[in-house]
Amino acid sequence: MTTDWADRNTGTARTTWRVEAALRRLDRTIATAEERLRRGAPSELRSLTALKRRRTELNLLLVARRIEIKKKLVSLQRWREGFGAGHDTLRETGS
Repeated sequence: MTTDWADRNTGTARTTWRVEAALRRLDRTIATAEERLRRGAPSELRSLTALKRRRTELNLLLVARRIEIKKKLVSLQRWREGFGAGHDTLRETGS
């Protein structure tokens, strides 16, 4: 069993670079969902809401990492999970 902060494929901790790459993918997916919603696909609303929530979680993770890296003593739990420690912050979204 892998933890929330581990990559599901390798079992290794996710790097900041990979989180940033996931954010770029999410941004593209969100843009597509917003366009579909504008064109009259109301089924996209639930998906769009979940994608935006996921984007917020990942952005908060990056903020937490930027704060932690400046400290002499880093909280590894906050580094792995961000401010939502104990939540599924790094769970894959299928994007």
